[in-house]
Amino acid sequence: MMPNDDPFADLQPFVPRGTVVPFRSPVGMDELPTPPVEALESSYGWVPFIDDADDGSAPEWPTAFDMFDATELAPRQWIYGRHYLRRFVSVLASAGGIGKTSLQIVEALAICTGRPLLGEDINESCPVWLINLEDPIDEMQRRILAAMQHYGITPDEIRGRLFLDAGREFRLKFATQTKHGIIPNGALIEHMNAKIPERGIGAVFIDPFVASHEVNENDNMAINAVVDLIRGVADNTACAVALVHHIRKGNGEDASIDSVRGAGSLIGAARAARVINKVTEDDAIKLCVPAEKARGIFRVDDGKANLAPPADAATYRRMIGVQIANGEWVGVAVQMEMPDAFDGVTTADLLAVQNAVARRCQDGAPPRFSEKAPDWVGYLIAETLEIDIDEDRPKVKKLLSTWLKTGALQKAEIEDQHRKKRPCVEVGEWATE
Repeated sequence: MMPNDDPFADLQPFVPRGTVVPFRSPVGMDELPTPPVEALESSYGWVPFIDDADDGSAPEWPTAFDMFDATELAPRQWIYGRHYLRRFVSVLASAGGIGKTSLQIVEALAICTGRPLLGEDINESCPVWLINLEDPIDEMQRRILAAMQHYGITPDEIRGRLFLDAGREFRLKFATQTKHGIIPNGALIEHMNAKIPERGIGAVFIDPFVASHEVNENDNMAINAVVDLIRGVADNTACAVALVHHIRKGNGEDASIDSVRGAGSLIGAARAARVINKVTEDDAIKLCVPAEKARGIFRVDDGKANLAPPADAATYRRMIGVQIANGEWVGVAVQMEMPDAFDGVTTADLLAVQNAVARRCQDGAPPRFSEKAPDWVGYLIAETLEIDIDEDRPKVKKLLSTWLKTGALQKAEIEDQHRKKRPCVEVGEWATE
């Protein structure tokens, strides 16, 4: 083929066959010419044929394994907790409006400053690049400044270490899909491969993933191609890339990794994935959270942790309002330690409750099982342990539920003075000091 017959000849700069085909803009996809089928090296448009090697040689596959000394292997380069790992892609998914963008802003600030703002380990402090393809730039600025204010972060702590690109006119597209296949944005990839190491960036957050490409999000092959491009950037620049994605609308049930919207190949390609679920105020109160703090709580679950053990317990975060200098209130994600109903409760306390229940049973007035009953066993527990039932009813219910499950207390059908059987509570297995 003569140079002037090349279907990509009008794309600048020109690159040889078998390499990524660039677009005119490092961030946009405007005026993209559609190549004919015969011009595509593969269904994706960038994989070279083996026989296209310059020296005409083919690779010597398969390769014998001869690496037997684990001490020669470098450890994995975790940056933040077990979520962001250099050279790998991770995913954070949730429904809209819960707090995932605010969460990542705080995590980015933690990485930049080296401060465990949310109680998670900072394994490596490094510059972070926040890319938001959904919100205006001034909205992102508000959120960052509010988080800095709440956590007492000074400009000098992040100057030159936090990079932000956002705005509804800002575009960043890794690939587009045509009837001829998936066409990558080579100029963008080249730009990122150069700029990320140049600025010393260790982590790149892209929010949302759906805005970073122009392919069918339900097409596994297409999504896998896009993620492969992003994974290539992560590998070439030795940075961690985090993709923020949405989940499908559910029927009121908690989202899981299977709820992530679109093709499953996105999660298949990620090596760490988290899913965020909102905790309703009623559910928070049931978990013994005081009513005044029960709003704005969300749970962050490990959806997939191929390279790390799963979290021992669910991680909770809470959105609080912070008023910045211009008078506006902005949401900031903060650490949330869920209360434990058994804090301060000992075996001696359980024994005291069992004795109180036994005395009531011996007196012919066993405490009732139903919470609606005036002589509900919960009132007896609160009285015995000196708990304010009006303020800490969830705590009492949690104690009762646990003791019933462990058999320290047990439900029983007991006749009342009218010889009518009613569900009551009696002592099960006695506690010992």
